[in-house]
Amino acid sequence: MTSAYPAPTPVYYQDDAVTLYNGDCIAVLDALEPESVAAVVTDPPYASGSRKEAGRSADGKNRMLRGERYFRKPIANDQLTTPGFVWLIREVASAALPAIVDGGHFLSFIDWRQWPNLVGALETAGLRVNNLVVWDKAAMGLGKCYRNQHELVLEARRGVSPGALGPGLLDALDDLADLLARQDAGGEYRGLDALVRETEVSRLLGEVRSALGAGRPSEEPGAAFAAHASKGVPIPRSKATPNVLPRVIAAKRDRRTDHPSPKPLDLAEQLIEPVASPGEIVVDPFAGAGAFLVAAKRMGRRAIGVELDAAHCETAARRLEAVRFGEALDGAEGSAA
Repeated sequence: MTSAYPAPTPVYYQDDAVTLYNGDCIAVLDALEPESVAAVVTDPPYASGSRKEAGRSADGKNRMLRGERYFRKPIANDQLTTPGFVWLIREVASAALPAIVDGGHFLSFIDWRQWPNLVGALETAGLRVNNLVVWDKAAMGLGKCYRNQHELVLEARRGVSPGALGPGLLDALDDLADLLARQDAGGEYRGLDALVRETEVSRLLGEVRSALGAGRPSEEPGAAFAAHASKGVPIPRSKATPNVLPRVIAAKRDRRTDHPSPKPLDLAEQLIEPVASPGEIVVDPFAGAGAFLVAAKRMGRRAIGVELDAAHCETAARRLEAVRFGEALDGAEGSAA
């Protein structure tokens, strides 16, 4: 797998489905083949450890609002100021963009403090912010009055694949645009010409509705997707399919993973399911202890991960080896970082 994705960053772990690099994620992203990745799914450092810029010091104490448990082993880059955070995310998104297929996804966890900055970083990198998913942790965190029990997942995309809309719809829209552009010298149709134009517009709008109707969900339960999730907007055939997710997903946190910010494995699998088909590639530039790499491997996807901290690389490698040999994961079955 590495032969197709050369990078000047050491490979820490590799099997037939997953490659994990230990080092600079931007260097790895720059080396990916164009339009080879179905989705980027990641959990970057939030840099939200202090409510004030002056509090985000390099001593590590204010890096996270998660208590003192990980005071001596904080998340790399979690002490960044807001400009530093925006720069980092924009550089990562800009490096990843050419590798993402048209209509492919970029999913990123974030908290409410950094949500606006994440949006700005991704939009200015050329991605289209499309949706918001809420992870309900099912237990409140620290705080006063309104206490958080959630994190956010931003869904962005690289364009929209024309193939997802269908050639009939695109042809009808092109004809309609041409008709609306053909006006007389005065800028408006009059008399018989106006009637002809109105009739023609009605006909073309009917074709648009017909083309859209062809993509409506079928009542047949369990039928396959009308289009690959990575090829644009997926059209579910049934609400019973696992590819249709609510925008609020409940999944309990698990603190047994040796990582400051673990994400449940079942949550990771639910997020990957609609954005990458079996055999397609998922990339995590902030791999941590390997949540999305493990989930992708278990689901028959391929994955490329990058992690700056060698200790977290080791945790991820152990988890991937456990999946490879059918062993139970360290800690909880449904947990990874």
